[in-house]
Amino acid sequence: MASTGSLEIHTGRGLMPAYCAVPSGPPPWPGVVAIHDFTGMSHDLRAQADWLAGEGFLAVAPDLYYWGSRLGCLRTIMRDLGQRRGRSFDDIEAARRWLRTHSQCTGDVGVIGFCMGGGYAVALAAGRGFDAASVNYGGCPSDAEEWMSQACPIVGSFGSSDSSPLGGRAGRRLGRLLTQFEIPHDVKIYPGVGHGFMNNHDPQDQTLLLRLLARISGTKYDEAATATRDDESPSSSTATSETARRAEHSPAGRNRVFGRLAGPSRQGDVAGMSLPTRTLHTPRLRLRLRPVTDADAVFALHSSAYVLRYWDAPPRSTRPRAERFIAACRQMAAASASTRTSSSAA
Repeated sequence: MASTGSLEIHTGRGLMPAYCAVPSGPPPWPGVVAIHDFTGMSHDLRAQADWLAGEGFLAVAPDLYYWGSRLGCLRTIMRDLGQRRGRSFDDIEAARRWLRTHSQCTGDVGVIGFCMGGGYAVALAAGRGFDAASVNYGGCPSDAEEWMSQACPIVGSFGSSDSSPLGGRAGRRLGRLLTQFEIPHDVKIYPGVGHGFMNNHDPQDQTLLLRLLARISGTKYDEAATATRDDESPSSSTATSETARRAEHSPAGRNRVFGRLAGPSRQGDVAGMSLPTRTLHTPRLRLRLRPVTDADAVFALHSSAYVLRYWDAPPRSTRPRAERFIAACRQMAAASASTRTSSSAA
């Protein structure tokens, strides 16, 4: 049984500390690996995982600095990112595998990262087994054109005022490449927003060096850019015109993240569907809830890019995912029937 709190994940080099956040709704849930920025394990990283759990994801946030000093680990991490392989990639794979094989996970796993972690999210989008990636001011590698054609769906958030190599210019290049390779994506550049706008770090997590780097790079949490939904406009009597202008282009309370990640708790597969609990007959059709024996037929449909070209989800790669989809449908139908029965009794 998953529970929110600290845990340790077995890697090829020892035990890696991580924070796990569990949704309040019934399982199974899609999973997300949350990768930290330069700060490492922090109050903000745990808050990001908690937010993901609140959105219906089983989230695990590994501490990539667990095996050494921050500077020592950073040297390895920067080398790994340049080569798209190495110890840190192995550690993240251990976290992905922990989620993928978890009994309460749907088997769909995404990755989200911020700044340095956003760089990982880009690098992990192709050929690493992730079903979706959320890149937050994480740049666009110089060699991305060589492998981006194999990427999973990507959501990207960048600030137009972020002049760092990870900022707006990189975001525009990422968007162009994803368009070129016809990869499903939603990359946005938010006007008037700088670097690090989604990370609200506690001062006690910030060393003198980190505070200096934040000042040099213009890294700063931006509540208006992060918290305001696209369909909410601040009242002119309580907000400045600049805040209102930027709120109109905000990341929608982060609701854009992982819109394409399949799972019973998210949009795309079964959310919002009206599921029949009995067989309905028409002159042409027989409508019934899918039995487990339909798994082969469901997989044949859900693994076809042609069939799913208008779906908000990528094709499925394994038959067990079709089985989990059927199980989730049946679970939702049972819950719906229970709710109707309770309402009638009341």
